[in-house]
Amino acid sequence: MIQETAKESQVQNPNSADKHSSLSPSLRAAMVPGKQKGARELKFLVDEATAIALESRLSEAMISDPHSVNGGYSVRSLYLDTPTLDVFHRRGLHAIHKLRIRQYGSMLSLFLERKSKRAGRVLKQRLEILGEQLGDALAGPEWFGEEIRKRNLGSVCLVGYERSAWIAVDSDMRVTIDRSLRGRVATGFDLDLGAEPFPVHPGKCVVEFKFLENVPSLFKVWMSDFGLQPGGHSKYRGSMRALGLAHQIYPETE
Repeated sequence: MIQETAKESQVQNPNSADKHSSLSPSLRAAMVPGKQKGARELKFLVDEATAIALESRLSEAMISDPHSVNGGYSVRSLYLDTPTLDVFHRRGLHAIHKLRIRQYGSMLSLFLERKSKRAGRVLKQRLEILGEQLGDALAGPEWFGEEIRKRNLGSVCLVGYERSAWIAVDSDMRVTIDRSLRGRVATGFDLDLGAEPFPVHPGKCVVEFKFLENVPSLFKVWMSDFGLQPGGHSKYRGSMRALGLAHQIYPETE
């Protein structure tokens, strides 16, 4: 039986915060019945020097995500779209919901995710399965398989990166820094990046500030000190352009 979960990863650091406190705010928001209005995210594209300087400040105010090993963990995300790339082009309801399959490090589990965005707020829903259950999940009655069939979705591109993540012990703040973004054209539902994935945003890192309500004062300070300018910086759309899969250039508003 496929179980729904809100877990980020099974790799744990016992000296850090508990697993629930490390969840992305958009996942935690989805777990509160009747109050699923979503979390907020600010994204920034920065160079490595800025990322290192920001990490120094993060280490003073926050703690490392308990799933980190030696400072971080790897992520692979397989993005789904229609044959006419309606998700990429934000056509109709495809502008709101994005489906992907995610794997952390070498763990055996896969996470089937739906990321929804309305009025600047983000909600995530996910199912955790074993890799060997993927075929059954795609064809099964659970919401993920149902959405794939209803929306005519298929695999489009695979994106990988190295993530360091930070959380605040007594609040819903979370910061992630994603490095070495790379991708390839998807060949079925395979999450192997292969020997030579194509670089995405070479020399740059994607930083995300995540929170539930108003922008925390600490985030405002860092934005000012480092001159951070929020933008879309979608890993999916950036990878589609880098791989030459995008038919048209659309403004980044995610």
